[in-house]
Amino acid sequence: MKQPEGILAELSIWLGLEQALTPNYYIFNRTGATGAGDPSANIKEGKIIQTSKHENIELDKELLSKAIELYRVCKKDINSKQV
Repeated sequence: MKQPEGILAELSIWLGLEQALTPNYYIFNRTGATGAGDPSANIKEGKIIQTSKHENIELDKELLSKAIELYRVCKKDINSKQV
């Protein structure tokens, strides 16, 4: 993503955050470590960076189905809490 600020601003508003999200983030001693989240080298940059497109990624259909269902449940829960 070349300019993530616009998306982050919209997401911050949608989430009702007091402080807007920024493209920069803190890294810790476990950042990028296997088993502790994203193991890619890019995560260690401390900021959102543009990467090449990841095409032809194959996901386990059962896991994808579960992820989609959990997304729907979370979205419904968030929408039900909005005033």
